Amino acid sequence: MKLYVKILSMVIGIVLLQLACYNLFGKRSIHIACMKNLKILAYDIDTLGIYSPYIELTNGERDQISRALPFKAIEFTIDRDDFSKRFRHNEKKYGAGYQIDNLNPVFADVTEHNGTLEYGEVWRSKYVWILFGWIQIQQENIGQS
Repeated sequence: MKLYVKILSMVIGIVLLQLACYNLFGKRSIHIACMKNLKILAYDIDTLGIYSPYIELTNGERDQISRALPFKAIEFTIDRDDFSKRFRHNEKKYGAGYQIDNLNPVFADVTEHNGTLEYGEVWRSKYVWILFGWIQIQQENIGQS
């Protein structure tokens, strides 16, 4: 009987730790994970614009995202009109953004949109929260024009 109590206590402790970490870090860090994992099939892109009105990024987070993506320059914007004018409607630049469709202490479902006025891609990703970070478990292309 003591073994069951120890196992049950350990399971409850892990669940509480999972919930606490999610509430302290997870709600913000999903945005960083989404931006670091943006997938783009287009080639010859020098400048990528990322639209994210959800959080204000620190310089360290901007650097972390820039190192994770294979582009020469990455610009971040929180203004929808500025993003459309500078990236989506500009043939020489490329825009990307994401939308979190479902977010809870275990899973996150994300839809990513990227492209220019004449070309676009839509991706669907699934993430799982494990104590201190989001892990992408699936990413599939669901549309391309």
